[in-house]
Amino acid sequence: MKTSTQGQAILRNLIAQPKRRETVDMLIGCLVASRREELSKTYIAMCAKLAEFNLEHGCHKDAAKWASAILKVDHCDEEAHRQLMQVYAAQGRHSEALRQYQRCQRELQEELGVQQIDLAPLWWKSEIFG
Repeated sequence: MKTSTQGQAILRNLIAQPKRRETVDMLIGCLVASRREELSKTYIAMCAKLAEFNLEHGCHKDAAKWASAILKVDHCDEEAHRQLMQVYAAQGRHSEALRQYQRCQRELQEELGVQQIDLAPLWWKSEIFG
C-alpha cells in the first residue's frame, strides 16, 4: 500500500510530463464532476424532505422555499413542482397552482421532450376540491 507521500510523488511526476498532465487533468475533472453530482443529489434529497415536512405541518411558506430551491438546481423535478402546487392549493391560490402545473409540463417538454397527458383537470379536482 502506498503512503500519502508516495502518492503525492507519483502525482507530481505525472503532472511534470505534458501528455500525462492532460490525463491527470481529465481524471481530476471526472472526480470533481462525480463529487459535484453526488452533492447535488444529496442537496435535492434534503430539500425534498424539508419541503415534505413543512407541507405536513402546514408551514407553507417554508415548504415553498425548499421546493423552489430544488427547482433552482433541477427545474424538471416533478416532485418539487407537485409540492409547490400543493402549497398554492393549501393557500387558496388555485390559479397559481394551475400555473405551476403548466410550468412543470412546459419544462418537461422543453428539457426532456416528454409529452405528458393533460391531467390538470383530474389533479385540479382531486387536489383543490378534495
